[in-house]
Amino acid sequence: MVERRWSNVLAIFSVAALSLLLGAVVGAHSANPYQHPGRVLERASGNPIVASVKGWPNSEPTGSDGDCGLYGVKPLASAVSDAGGTFELQVDADQKTYTVVYCANGYTTYVARDLPNLGDGEPTIPTPVFLRIKASQQTGAADFQGDVIRTALGALNELAYLRSIDSERYDSAISDYASLIKGTDGNRAELFLSLANATASWGK
Repeated sequence: MVERRWSNVLAIFSVAALSLLLGAVVGAHSANPYQHPGRVLERASGNPIVASVKGWPNSEPTGSDGDCGLYGVKPLASAVSDAGGTFELQVDADQKTYTVVYCANGYTTYVARDLPNLGDGEPTIPTPVFLRIKASQQTGAADFQGDVIRTALGALNELAYLRSIDSERYDSAISDYASLIKGTDGNRAELFLSLANATASWGK
């Protein structure tokens, strides 16, 4: 009787110990996630926006939830920006890249693909993100064409400026990050890699 009772105690202890061990292994991936702060503002006024912000593992859509795209089976991280428009996403350090989807009622959804998850405290890109009111885009009240031109010229000229500082390090940075993206999306990696030639041509 005593032996049987002692065996039961050992069995319970073994199960408890195994549960603790499994819990430690499973929790090891999320124990120290990288934190990524950001902010959401309205494009026209600059006022903060309360928005749903979700980080996803994929760069290609896998479905939709209303106006908000889904980029995986479940989000890596979720947040709601506060009254000041600020938020913070916590992404498992094992995840090398992530995609952020910004959704708010009355605004066009913003998708930021293939962001780096390589260090703690790195802000989301861009910060802040500017959302545009749907109604203003549909009525043509906003200077949409001007936005397109200014954004394209700003990006190209900034990249050309960085390349003019050190072309070898610039090309290496583009190539290294393209290799990182290639692990999840080869086509998108090729597009990113093509920036090196495009920037070199623009900066001549």
